Amino acid sequence: MPRNLSPSLRRTGRTTGGSAGRKACPLNPDRTFYSVICHLAGEAYARETDLTDMDFDRIVKDITDGQIEDILAVFAFNPAEGWANDVTEDVLAAAFPEKDDDTGPDGSQGGGNPCTYTSERIGAFEAGCGRWAA
Repeated sequence: MPRNLSPSLRRTGRTTGGSAGRKACPLNPDRTFYSVICHLAGEAYARETDLTDMDFDRIVKDITDGQIEDILAVFAFNPAEGWANDVTEDVLAAAFPEKDDDTGPDGSQGGGNPCTYTSERIGAFEAGCGRWAA
């Protein structure tokens, strides 16, 4: 069994797949990862992101550049330490800093953050994850 597999893959005998001779990406579970939950056509989904891009600065940059839209939540988590937090407000504050002048582009008041995030909890059906019993 190749040495580059994680201990759990060595125990199960599975491989990481991919082309022959290709080494698995080293995974350090003792760091903070950021996962973005978005909304599309009535469904909630976790945005696919490379592990190396799951950091605070990259997520903020992607939001600022318009690469991520319709954000429902952003979660920070550390698998090695076993914690997870909702950091949506912190990420959106970094992506859209408040200006001293709270005037919108058309001169109206309240021109700040274009996202409509609220910290209100929603159920599985509202998030598009619930299923009706038959």
